[in-house]
Amino acid sequence: MILKVTILLGVFLFCYYLLLSRFNGAQEKLISAKTQIQKNRSNLVQNRISYIELTRLDPNSGNFDFEKSDLITQIKKTNKDGLDDSTFPDEAKEIYKKQNMLLEKVFATNSYAGGVAILKSQESLEMLKDQTNLIMEWEFQLQERQKELELAQTQSGLKKWLQVPGQYR
Repeated sequence: MILKVTILLGVFLFCYYLLLSRFNGAQEKLISAKTQIQKNRSNLVQNRISYIELTRLDPNSGNFDFEKSDLITQIKKTNKDGLDDSTFPDEAKEIYKKQNMLLEKVFATNSYAGGVAILKSQESLEMLKDQTNLIMEWEFQLQERQKELELAQTQSGLKKWLQVPGQYR
């Protein structure tokens, strides 16, 4: 009798362990996908902000050269990070390649006004529109991953046990 109870308890605990580990694996995949999307979105948003701020600089400001240099450095850094990251989507890499070509044209000009004209050109506006669309798509994907994660936690009944520290809501 004790042997039957022990075996039954062992089988029950083993099934519970398999169910719990399967749920943890699925949840970890969702968290990993969400983290990657957030990283990509953050890089693209930083790039976009720097690019737009570059067009808004006041050439008569005392900090003009410093601010211009800082923004160009930020744009180059986010471009490099995006292009060098193997997990960064090809669609975003294409945006960065377009932006690099536009910046080469800007650097070839002799005046800030000529560079700003290129930064505000139709080609540049199309690139910014593509950036916006991609950022919005990633926002949607983040919302979907969050819903999936919350659904998985709610359905399991183990929400408090499996809460990831520092998880965004």
